[in-house]
Amino acid sequence: EEPVEVPIHWSTKLIKALAITRMPFLSAVLMPAFIGAAFSAVYLLPEGAAFPWLHFALATLGVALLHLGSNVMNDYFDVKDGTDGLNNDYFLQFSGGSRAIELGLISLEGTKHLGLALMGAAFLIGIYLTVQTGWITLIIGLSGAAIGYLYTAPPVRLVARHGLGELGISLAFGPLVTGGVVYVMTQQLDAMAFLIGLPVGLLTANILLINEFPDAASDAQTGKNHLVVTFGKEKSTYIYLGILLTAFIVNMAVALLLPATNPWLIGVSVAFLLAGIFIYRHIRVHYQDRELVTSNKNTI
Repeated sequence: EEPVEVPIHWSTKLIKALAITRMPFLSAVLMPAFIGAAFSAVYLLPEGAAFPWLHFALATLGVALLHLGSNVMNDYFDVKDGTDGLNNDYFLQFSGGSRAIELGLISLEGTKHLGLALMGAAFLIGIYLTVQTGWITLIIGLSGAAIGYLYTAPPVRLVARHGLGELGISLAFGPLVTGGVVYVMTQQLDAMAFLIGLPVGLLTANILLINEFPDAASDAQTGKNHLVVTFGKEKSTYIYLGILLTAFIVNMAVALLLPATNPWLIGVSVAFLLAGIFIYRHIRVHYQDRELVTSNKNTI
């Protein structure tokens, strides 16, 4: 009955932070940031101009903080409205959010404070970049933040709006990031800067979609009417294919519309389409059983 001080190694604390924030999913927002920076460097920055490392680094850090803050706030609202509590059909790491609150890694109130702190830090970075580059930076940043926060936050709760959640994520994790990074680096609003982000945004929407399959039954009980709840699992497999094909078509259009046709980009587009078709065939066979987890991983 005596109190015991259990030594906790720093690596355990790191794993705890990774679990609470779902940090491994940062690639979904970092990739479009890198794409936007590459587009700026190759096509928009004047020849011989220095690469604006500070603006790029701050913009990338800002979108990363927004993503982590949105993840944490999504967990907060999913637990608060009972969605995660009803999901007792555990599906490895792809079911029912991070489970950080249920596992006692953080309290419900602690989750809210952490999420708001992360988003607040992103807002401060956004204010600085707005002062340096212009008010358009603030509009783009606030648009992405609103989509991330309102994805599960009432009363808007985009995830319950029969596809608006997936649409919002495809914009927030694609065109808004690439367009925003390009604007911060060049102070130019370029249509192509937004178009180049659409394929990766659509592929991120497919990550969201495939992870909705194991949660569909419990999500339906709390009105979380995403695409899989709205259309059912079988029809949603075709939605997955449609999103994949749309991403391919847009990527091919980008390859052809750039000032110089890029054969590497065409090759990458074809390669990811073939990989996607391979995943889709697995989904069609296993969309109702636990073997689907292979496609969850491969989609990511």
